[in-house]
This record gives sequence, structure tokens and C-alpha cells, in this order.
Amino acid sequence: MQEKIIIDGVDVSKCCFYNSGKCDNPNGMACNCINNAVCYFKELKRLEQENEELKIVKEQLKKWNDENLKRQDDMQLWIDLAEEQRRKYRSALEEIRKKCNWVEECSVTNDNLWEYDEILELINEVLNESN
Repeated sequence: MQEKIIIDGVDVSKCCFYNSGKCDNPNGMACNCINNAVCYFKELKRLEQENEELKIVKEQLKKWNDENLKRQDDMQLWIDLAEEQRRKYRSALEEIRKKCNWVEECSVTNDNLWEYDEILELINEVLNESN
């Protein structure tokens, strides 16, 4: 196993141009890896490291997005259930109102009609608020 040679936080031992502190790159430009912060190999390794870090961030963002989509689905389920309950209560109030109106119309005496009037007022208020 080749010994690691760390320059500016980058292992340059795997650089095919590195030779005892000097870079023998084929384009004819001498590169002193120790003093050259923009050495091609070091830049490449920094970009690879940044790419790996961005992959981790991307995975975390995907995980958060998936969790938020699930929460959104759960919230929609609760909204749908609440809407169904509201429809059922509204339907029940409509039926009660019909029966109160029927009793009021059919009643010969007006002794207890005030109770039905109060019930009807309450039902009408609730139904008008829920529109």
C-alpha cells in the first residue's frame, strides 16, 4: 500500500504526475504541489469531496421532502374526514329542521311551539355559519 502524501489536506500520492514534491504533468508546466493551491489533482480531489458532501445534503433533502409529502397526505386525510363529518352533521340538522317545521305546521295548539322556534333558530344559525 502506497504511503499517503497529504498536501493542503489532499492525498496526492495517487496523482500520476506527482514525483517527489514536483508535478511532472505532460503539458510542460512545472507544478510545485506543495506551494500550488490550484494544482489540478488537488482541485479534482476537493471537487470530489464537495460532490460527496452535496450527495449527502441531497439525500437529506429528499428524506425531508418525502416526510413532508407524507405529512401532507396525512393532513389531507384529516381534512377529508372532517369534511365528511361536517356533511353528516349538516344533513342531520337539515332533517331535524324539517321535523321541527312539520311539527310546527301540524300542531293545533301553540303552547309548546316556542321550543321548536328556539331549536329552529339554533339550527339556522349553525347551518348559515357553515356555508
